[in-house]
Amino acid sequence: MDLPVRETGKLFSSRVPPAACPRCGKVMDAATNLMDKTAPQGGDFSVCIYCAAVLRFTDDLDLRKATGDELAMLLDRQPEAFSLLIRVKVAARLCLRERAGRN
Repeated sequence: MDLPVRETGKLFSSRVPPAACPRCGKVMDAATNLMDKTAPQGGDFSVCIYCAAVLRFTDDLDLRKATGDELAMLLDRQPEAFSLLIRVKVAARLCLRERAGRN
């Protein structure tokens, strides 16, 4: 699937087929790539912007929860990517906490 990629500053965002987060059920239809200028592909990791769940894109760009084994493998094989994923998860959780404090 050839998805359009849009540059915003140093971030690269792509529209993806709408998919619900398996943890919170919120639907997402975009993804931002922090590593390069490519649209997401099956197997790529993601973080839900609504609940901070660590997710993985399926081959048809649906979303599923990432497993502990997959995260351990990422840490072992791509420590920089794992570190970035965890920083994004922490940032998402902080935003969620801040947003909840405003309500």
